[in-house]
Amino acid sequence: MVDCFANVYNVEKPAVTGYENVGRIGELLWALSKSRQVLTDRQDEKYLSIIEKRYKDEILKLLRDIRSKIEDEYFSEISNICKSVFEGREFLDVKLNAFYNNLISLCLN
Repeated sequence: MVDCFANVYNVEKPAVTGYENVGRIGELLWALSKSRQVLTDRQDEKYLSIIEKRYKDEILKLLRDIRSKIEDEYFSEISNICKSVFEGREFLDVKLNAFYNNLISLCLN
């Protein structure tokens, strides 16, 4: 893509850490929580049920993908967060930001 420019650009590939899909898990947990917060009318029940299943299925798939790529301690922590959100605990902006800050600190170490 950068070949079309007159200057020569070196594009560095991001380092592979094993934590690449963890951020996506955080996004999905937030979306699940937000959907529960917003879709509260009786007429929304069926739609909420459908998207809850989609979010949970994608989260579980990502958990399986990252299980062997990250430290057991952090995987356990993420799994516990997922379990609590699946059981109804909220995971909105403040918790998502803390989740990302924790992820960033892990990747920088």
